[in-house]
Amino acid sequence: MQGINKSKHTHLTEAMFQLERLLSKKEQNAADLHQTEEYRKELEKMYENYHRLLTEISHQIEDYENLYIKVKTQYLGKKLKKLKKEIPEQEPSFVRLIENIHIIYGT
Repeated sequence: MQGINKSKHTHLTEAMFQLERLLSKKEQNAADLHQTEEYRKELEKMYENYHRLLTEISHQIEDYENLYIKVKTQYLGKKLKKLKKEIPEQEPSFVRLIENIHIIYGT
């Protein structure tokens, strides 16, 4: 999937404006003029919606990254270290705990 190319969008909408100007000079082209205006407006609306969604997803990514760091460093890391002190090394759950610590810290 690719993003919407701003340059292509601008060129197309400019061409639509030019076509609207040409069609507005001839009375017999009212239906074509109306269709051209509708397409241009729809393109503009979709492009604006695309930018709104990009902004939304950008904020969503930022929020996720902040929560990820918080959970990883301030919560999970501390809980796993606390459990490491509490669980005896000979218990089977200790091995899983150590594996989780390695996973969370990437070591």
